[in-house]
Amino acid sequence: MTWIICWSLVFTLLVHIRLRLSGVYDGKPTRSGDSESYRSPNSIRFTQDTLGFPPQIAMGPFKPTKNKLRQQQMNMRAQLDANPDALIVAAGKGDSTRLQLLLAADVDLEARDRSGRTALICAAQEGHTACTQLLINAKAKLEMRAQDSKTALLTAALHGNTECVRLLLQAKANINTKDPFGYTSLMATAGFGHAGCLQLLLDSRADLEMKCEENDTALIIASRRGYLWLPVMRVRPSARKY
Repeated sequence: MTWIICWSLVFTLLVHIRLRLSGVYDGKPTRSGDSESYRSPNSIRFTQDTLGFPPQIAMGPFKPTKNKLRQQQMNMRAQLDANPDALIVAAGKGDSTRLQLLLAADVDLEARDRSGRTALICAAQEGHTACTQLLINAKAKLEMRAQDSKTALLTAALHGNTECVRLLLQAKANINTKDPFGYTSLMATAGFGHAGCLQLLLDSRADLEMKCEENDTALIIASRRGYLWLPVMRVRPSARKY
């Protein structure tokens, strides 16, 4: 209990010193009675070093320097060397803050995990829109394929992640690309009845006449799987592009 009181007194003293020194950090003169006196910035450094005053309190809001940012990038580079899948893990978990730091470290955007997925494919699969946008902005390749030969757009459509589909279409991903079985994004979405993705792909002029290896169109696939409402969905005359 005694040490708590002691630390409270110390903190009160430090706050008092902070208030007394306010307005002096920019090196401007301060009034002392009727005359002007000047307090050197060295005295401020002395106070910080001696009393352990946090820079955020003593010097105002903390702003990372270029050296600090460079050190963060070096740390991320070291983590990438130790764990090459760090970018993919961050994208798959939706950790956009960590993803930004990794992207700033000049990482390989096309690195793959054991399933052949890139960071963009992982983000699209899990529906992480912020990570998907970051990777698109970083110029990640849109048509890279995982081991199952699905692109990021095919993967997002298959899992019904409408907003990721929208971002990939805005980035000019190939809307009619096929997987090894001849399935397009529209067919994959129709097969699982993802209404939001279906309407978005139809509004974006996905080809309704394309056929898979079984010679089925998206409408036939939807009907066979019980999604009888799909045939009545059509591209509206006033449909927006994305």
